[in-house]
Amino acid sequence: MTAGLNIKVNVWRMVQQTDDEIGGAMLSGTLVFNNLPARIETNRPSVLLLDQGLDVDESFQMIFHPCAVRERDEIEVSWPSQHRFYQKRMRVVALQNTSMNPLDSRDYMSVTLRRKDYAHT
Repeated sequence: MTAGLNIKVNVWRMVQQTDDEIGGAMLSGTLVFNNLPARIETNRPSVLLLDQGLDVDESFQMIFHPCAVRERDEIEVSWPSQHRFYQKRMRVVALQNTSMNPLDSRDYMSVTLRRKDYAHT
């Protein structure tokens, strides 16, 4: 098992629904993985962008055991409840697999996440 996995996350697959009678469509999510052990870390923003006074999106690196996560999936922290990102959603923007054998218990997947804020709940 990969050392240091100290949180659990849920992975949601987002699907665009068909238009309703008014012409609008809502995103709908399906829970793909439940309570997946993981570890999250904040990426440092570029000093060059900060010096210019630009707003920089929060981005994160997360590692967990390899699974069928795709870009545009959403990840939310499900445990512990005291975590600062508890029940907050982040969108997967990049995936990276290791060169280890997938059957090796030490194998892991690294994903880059961006913070997701909903305008309407």
